Amino acid sequence: MRDASSKYDEIQRSKGDIFDNGAFFNQSGDPSWKILFHIENEMIKAKLRAYVEWFIRFVGALKCSLVKEC
Repeated sequence: MRDASSKYDEIQRSKGDIFDNGAFFNQSGDPSWKILFHIENEMIKAKLRAYVEWFIRFVGALKCSLVKEC
């Protein structure tokens, strides 16, 4: 078994629709999206795990209650 950290260091790629444990997948989205939005137009480029950890360092649950707005 691999250690947990190594799975995050791998490059993840889709291998099509894999049906495991009864799961099923439906194609969705606009088929013309690839034509309209090329890869160079993406807002956030792929980054290493260290960048993601820095980017989400303050992420957490909101402190909401009935008497105080979020």
